[in-house]
Amino acid sequence: MTLNELKFLSSLQQKKYRSVCRCFLVEGSKSVKEVLQSDYIVKQVYATKQYMEKHPDFLHDICIVSEKESERISSLFTAPDIFALVEMKPETPFPVGQCKKLLLLDDIQNCGNVGTIIRTADWFGIQCVVCSENTAELYNPKTIQATMGSFARVDVYTANLYEFIKTHENFYTFIGTFMDGQSIREYLFPEYSAIVLGKESIGISSKLTRLIREKITIPRCEGEKNAKLFPDSLNVSLSAGIICYELGKM
Repeated sequence: MTLNELKFLSSLQQKKYRSVCRCFLVEGSKSVKEVLQSDYIVKQVYATKQYMEKHPDFLHDICIVSEKESERISSLFTAPDIFALVEMKPETPFPVGQCKKLLLLDDIQNCGNVGTIIRTADWFGIQCVVCSENTAELYNPKTIQATMGSFARVDVYTANLYEFIKTHENFYTFIGTFMDGQSIREYLFPEYSAIVLGKESIGISSKLTRLIREKITIPRCEGEKNAKLFPDSLNVSLSAGIICYELGKM
């Protein structure tokens, strides 16, 4: 590997360079195998000699890198033995009607939460996630890592959520997660449901709240404890998991 190649791959840890070259890195054996089986274009796969010795049956062309080079390129605390350089997909219009169930992420900025939500959506068969413009970037290394390969199967769109809801409100029922909503245990999801999830700290923005037709909540089980001892909210990715489970019953 040349010094210029090393600098280029290292630069992809920063969004501005990913945006210019329209490329990102996928790190780790599981995620690399997932992206190789997807419709993403993989420009190059890199691996250490140790990885190739352990996986002699790996069929894709490999560029060998040293452990030190891998450490310099990786965004992870422990650098992986294999990673891939992948092209970003071109932006495409949202396919109205192809997805009956959607998740909308309103300014969720924690990459780990966004990645986990995408992974959870994949598990429960939800193929579309729409992110606000201020939600954590899909191609951020931390987001990609948290999806554990699910980014290769779930279609992720970026949109102005206010305009998105206004445009599609006659097709989807937009359902927001609120503390004062109807219990998810009793709520019957419409056939075309779009669930809006907001930040843990402030919830869904007031601008979007005015457009949301339905409100749901995940009731807590207080048991014998004093309610004052309970947390005031659930982690947003955990909330998404519970909601996706209920959506999966449709």
